[in-house]
Amino acid sequence: MSDKKLTASVLIITYKRAKYLRNALDSLCKQTVKPDEVIIVLKPSNDGSEKVIMEFVDKLVVKLLIQKGVGAIDAYSQGINYASCDVILFLDDDAIAEADWVKKYVCIFNENPRVGGITGLTIDTEIINNTIKIKGEQFYEDYAEGFHRQPLEILNGYFEYFSTSGLFGASRKLMESNKEIIKSISFGGLNMGFRRFLIKDFPLKILYKGSKKAFWFEKHLALNVVVKGYDAIKVRERKKSPIVYHTLGVDSLTRSKGFWHEFWLNYDRAMNYWRIKMYGLKCSFIKYIIGQIIISRKKFLPRFSAFLYTFFLGFYYYLKYRKLVRHYFVSINN
Repeated sequence: MSDKKLTASVLIITYKRAKYLRNALDSLCKQTVKPDEVIIVLKPSNDGSEKVIMEFVDKLVVKLLIQKGVGAIDAYSQGINYASCDVILFLDDDAIAEADWVKKYVCIFNENPRVGGITGLTIDTEIINNTIKIKGEQFYEDYAEGFHRQPLEILNGYFEYFSTSGLFGASRKLMESNKEIIKSISFGGLNMGFRRFLIKDFPLKILYKGSKKAFWFEKHLALNVVVKGYDAIKVRERKKSPIVYHTLGVDSLTRSKGFWHEFWLNYDRAMNYWRIKMYGLKCSFIKYIIGQIIISRKKFLPRFSAFLYTFFLGFYYYLKYRKLVRHYFVSINN
């Protein structure tokens, strides 16, 4: 364990969330260990977000960036590369961090030098008359196994993982496990943290070229940590876990409906096979095809259309960008 006190950046991406942003920033003011800087990447929307942010410039070390480019990937890339502290903690603009949130992240990183990424628990809530009403712990993923959902070799031993088909998988043993800490890449942008040097300059824009939803980008940040020889973990024990309270009923990129929503979500699922191949990791083309056919049984038209769209486009992106992505990992490891 290092005696060095780790510094912490908090990164918030916000757009049209002035109503909720105040609660998120207020929760950072109430931390038992204050973040060393709070980086806010704002896409202007004329909803009063700038005014809300200005309320906190005397309470927090706020660094406001106006988003360059379009989309979540551009915003996150800009914020990550602007951060200057040892660790970067991610908080959604509609989430509220518990009082020990920063302290827990810093302590876990400090006590576990081979851990490169951490995610904690998220509690679904409703805010009624400025009172937080807890609804229960949040679970995003199905515990899916099967022929087409076997873990990548580098993720053997992980409870939640990317599979050789490009789809996400999770061991059913997780349901029976009472481990307080598990190896997992099931990270979410509303509550996660990384050692900055492991994700700085990571080529998210290349991997997510053409994406509208940025679906699973957090898992790629975690996979990148593992490829570099560090562990990605999920802390599930409430007393130890960094906890955030997430507001229900708020629209987001991945919580919408309709044909194009499903199309662009499955674009990211189908493109994931090609992204993993860009790393140089071993995938299965047969399992990729089978996995996409299986996943398209529900909401067939948008999902299968997205699969066909990415079939050739993904191969083109793979040929065009694989050398750039692999060069990134070679240069880092050297």
